[in-house]
Amino acid sequence: MLATPTIRPASAADAFAVALLVRRLLEIVLPPERLTPLATLEQTAARLLAEGAIVAYLAEAGGAPVGLVTLTEFHAIFARGVMGEICEIYVEPTWRSSGLGERLVATARDHGQARGWSRIELTAPMAGSAGAERAWAFYRRLGFADIGPRLMLPL
Repeated sequence: MLATPTIRPASAADAFAVALLVRRLLEIVLPPERLTPLATLEQTAARLLAEGAIVAYLAEAGGAPVGLVTLTEFHAIFARGVMGEICEIYVEPTWRSSGLGERLVATARDHGQARGWSRIELTAPMAGSAGAERAWAFYRRLGFADIGPRLMLPL
């Protein structure tokens, strides 16, 4: 492995790197026919980052993107106000078990604490899906608690 990756805030100028890592994450969890084209992901990342609708932290090693966490902020009564969500988190396979994922979660936690969030939530892979057991063990080790399933209504 190269030197320890650096983690920095991503900007709209980093849209391609952000989109590339999100695409690699989606390739793990979605069948090929449901994958969003990379160009569409790049356009979306550029727009959301430019608008400040999401915050992204990019991990780089040797000038290459190797990890990513994206965050969004919202409000809920049950959360006593403002909270955050990890929308995407991804670490390249060669960097897994290196502590990079834990550093990305710590970066998200630091960001949330600075913003006054009461909690951070994320959606973990469904049981039985590729990598689910490892992902759940990772999140639980970092202090995440199982709060139940999430559902989606496409619009």
